[in-house]
Amino acid sequence: MAISLVNRTSNGAVQSIKKNLQGMFSKTHPAALIAWGIVGLILLAGVIFTGYHNWNLFSRGAQTDFGRTFAIIPPLLLDGSIVLLLVLLLTYFRDRLQWWIAVLFNAVLFIIVGINTSLDYSLATGEGLSDGMRLYLRWGVVWAFLLAFIGWELLIHLDPRHKRQSARAQVEEEAEQDTHELELDLLRMELKQQRDDLEYEKKIQERMHVSRMKAADSDEVEGALVDFEKGEAVNKAKKIRGILPKA
Repeated sequence: MAISLVNRTSNGAVQSIKKNLQGMFSKTHPAALIAWGIVGLILLAGVIFTGYHNWNLFSRGAQTDFGRTFAIIPPLLLDGSIVLLLVLLLTYFRDRLQWWIAVLFNAVLFIIVGINTSLDYSLATGEGLSDGMRLYLRWGVVWAFLLAFIGWELLIHLDPRHKRQSARAQVEEEAEQDTHELELDLLRMELKQQRDDLEYEKKIQERMHVSRMKAADSDEVEGALVDFEKGEAVNKAKKIRGILPKA
């Protein structure tokens, strides 16, 4: 369920970006498009520059070439997020709260990337570090990397499409729960009906037995039994008389 929600949210975001880009380019003056293209290239060059220093900073802790290769992940998340957020701010984010959080998130990323670049320069040149930079090198570098995860997680949860899909999923879950409870109620009702039927048959059999016992104690039944026994005695006497020799 969660994976399908993320997929639908990402697909909707991509479609919205494509639509907004087409609308923006169709309404923008050609000279402005050229200027924006130059700005984009400058920003891309800056991201590549700071990304290299971020990779160099994070790869210092790697002991092998394999580890240095994986050190590319933090720059992709930090510097790459700056590019993605700029694009999304121009084309996708429409919710006011989500838009402002994206702006603050992007500003924090710019600060982090700037500090990391300065720190890498200091380490490369052997320049002494202040106590604050040493503390940042010890703890801030890692937490800055994790902060990007937190920022994206927050933006995803604030996305209007994600909210709508989550609300729909909640309604579907409530409907499934209601259906399940109704099925349980029907099952309980069927079991109760079966128990009542058995109880009814039991009471009928008990009453019939009581009635038979009462009938057996009645004078009519006793008289009929006496008559029956008399008849049986007469028949036996006749048989005995027929067997005895005549005098």
